[in-house]
Amino acid sequence: MPRNLGAIVITTIVALLVWIFAESESLRSREFATDVTFVVDAQSDRLVAVGANTGWTGRVGITLTGPAGSLERVERRLREGVRLAPGMAGVPLEVGTRAVMLRDAIRGLPIVRETGVTVSRVDPAEVLAEVDQVRQAEARVVVDAGDAELDGAPDVTPPTAQLRGPGRALDRLGAREPTVSLRLEPAALRNLVPGRRETLTRVPLRPPPELDGVVGVRVEPSTADVQLTLRSRTAQVELPAVPVGVWLAGSEMARFEVVIKPEDQFIRNVRVSGPSDLIAQVRSGELRISATVVLGFEELERGITSKDAVFNLVPSPLRVEADSRLVRFEIRRKPNGQPTPPGAER
Repeated sequence: MPRNLGAIVITTIVALLVWIFAESESLRSREFATDVTFVVDAQSDRLVAVGANTGWTGRVGITLTGPAGSLERVERRLREGVRLAPGMAGVPLEVGTRAVMLRDAIRGLPIVRETGVTVSRVDPAEVLAEVDQVRQAEARVVVDAGDAELDGAPDVTPPTAQLRGPGRALDRLGAREPTVSLRLEPAALRNLVPGRRETLTRVPLRPPPELDGVVGVRVEPSTADVQLTLRSRTAQVELPAVPVGVWLAGSEMARFEVVIKPEDQFIRNVRVSGPSDLIAQVRSGELRISATVVLGFEELERGITSKDAVFNLVPSPLRVEADSRLVRFEIRRKPNGQPTPPGAER
């Protein structure tokens, strides 16, 4: 009885192995969809791009037939996506509008050829594409600060980059110098301290607007570092001397003369602070700061000898300060100047 049992076990194992082998070698079919993308081979100077107006989505349907074991392995690999480059089977190298034979290209993939799996259907079987020559040009990196105000010129490392893309697309730039843009995003600037030189690292570089969205356009390197100073919203400038004038009512100008002491004809060390754009105007001299001693009727009659000057014609956002605004002077009555009766000015 034990001898018969052993024979039965051996027979069962052999039958199972035969069934497993037969099952793995039996022909089956699988249908699924995957994504196809065109890449630029490092060894090739050609680029394939399918226009949006062709209706191409990059999604293809595939039907495979083959042994069950190999079929599963090929399907798993193809579901990860298919990458095609110019010069591969079914993908032309000639520049111009060409038909890419997707069925031939997928059949020619090593994972398909080496397993004996048959590609019985690819939908669509072909697609029209533009094959172009890849060119490159050295481009200067230009900083785009948006609405932010920078104090001085930014320093970019590296200052240039290689702009690569389809030759016909690069022709859109014409004869002018190629540039790529280093865009300073508000979120990155928000963490900077105004007035302090700081560095932003690995900022993305963007192609010119004419090439934005063009398939195959690349900037190498894709990022750059930039050192910059964000201009403070407020600033301050110190003026060594501000001239002093005198204001009298028109009716008093014929009666009095006011002579400022020579050492008080300027107010020294005047500090002006406020919005940076107005401070820039003060620095350049476009906006002039001056001081005035305003004298009224009673002060002239009393013959006072000193008074604080006021800074006149100063825009309200600006703040003007000085250690001392006191101005000394002498009031002289002009010959034949008649006293003004009290209340006459009213």
